[in-house]
Amino acid sequence: MTHMNTETEYWLRFLHNAEKQAVQGMLLTALQHGFQLDDLLQLAKQYDTSAAMMEYRSGECVVSYATANGYAQQNFGLRYEEAVEFVEQFDAWWYL
Repeated sequence: MTHMNTETEYWLRFLHNAEKQAVQGMLLTALQHGFQLDDLLQLAKQYDTSAAMMEYRSGECVVSYATANGYAQQNFGLRYEEAVEFVEQFDAWWYL
């Protein structure tokens, strides 16, 4: 019986991780297109995850991010290294 429980736990963990990655992908897509969907924030809370996107706008480095607490944006100006350190704190991140 222990073998069955271990295998079941493995597959449940596998499915949870796959769902978490899907939520991260949806958050990144929303950030990329400027959407701020409350349903995605609920999923971020449920899966305890976050995402960030770093891009250059008019010569400045801007990071948009989403956590269970909401969406936000931070302008780092020309401080690229500081922006990289910030964005790498998130579970999923992307550079544009």
